[in-house]
Amino acid sequence: MPARLFFELSTEKQTRILDAGLTEFAEYGYECSSTNRIVRNAGISKGSLFQYFSNKEDFYFYLLDQVTEDYVTSLETSAAGLSTELFPRIKEYAVLEFTWYIRHPVQAKLILQAFSRNTSEIYSKVMTRYEMQGKALYRKLMQDVDSSRFQWEKEKTLDILEWFLEGFNAAFMAERMNGADQDWDAIQNRYVEQLSEYMKPLETGLLKHRQEENYV
Repeated sequence: MPARLFFELSTEKQTRILDAGLTEFAEYGYECSSTNRIVRNAGISKGSLFQYFSNKEDFYFYLLDQVTEDYVTSLETSAAGLSTELFPRIKEYAVLEFTWYIRHPVQAKLILQAFSRNTSEIYSKVMTRYEMQGKALYRKLMQDVDSSRFQWEKEKTLDILEWFLEGFNAAFMAERMNGADQDWDAIQNRYVEQLSEYMKPLETGLLKHRQEENYV
């Protein structure tokens, strides 16, 4: 959390500092980022930066908090009109996520850097800080889904899907981190295409077939 002194700065200077930090962490990740580049791009001294934030980690998590809060709020607002059918809802939600990424490319890159699985200490802290928030968002998304076609109890079905999505997203994000392609429109199309293919066997196993519903 910034010191009170930060909030006494002009809005223009606050924005300049935050934008410099956001760009740096998004481009280089936490481990490879440089506070020297941040202060140079913000037009301030390093001493000033650490008057506003206690250290690099404090600055990083303040920015990540702001970005994830905007991301979650936007998705919760947009999710109201999604299909109540389980698998169409997941795909529609994926499109909403990437729509946010397309509109906020630097913030999207920060999220991609922060949540890509690795063995660093900062990644462990990120997961400790945000993992429950992600799970809560998933459950909120699924709370009014139509469960009439579920073959199994709702909680068990949603648990299986949550585990699948966690693994699928981690693998997809790792692929993106290792590639040069940052065209979010192209990435969205690729993600939805792959997600649809992998969900086919899940749909077969987790939902009653349409003809079976006539006998229930």
